[in-house]
Amino acid sequence: GVPELPYPEALPITERVDELAQVIRDHQVVIVAGETGSGKTTQLPKIALEIGRGVLGRWRRGPLERWMTSWRRGRELTGSNRWPRR
Repeated sequence: GVPELPYPEALPITERVDELAQVIRDHQVVIVAGETGSGKTTQLPKIALEIGRGVLGRWRRGPLERWMTSWRRGRELTGSNRWPRR
């Protein structure tokens, strides 16, 4: 399993972790919009892992990997410098 992952109280997304987890479970595609610094990029992968998305053996190259690929592709297509480089 995945160890319990911390969610910083200072991030706005932390207030909605349970709601986001349920939405991700219930829908193939989820669009999350929020202010810069709200925790979307850093906390959504944690939520996905906690509910079993992206765990090797269950999804094998599944939704989490596709999300990360799409995120990188979006950054490359927009040429945006404000997106963090990973």
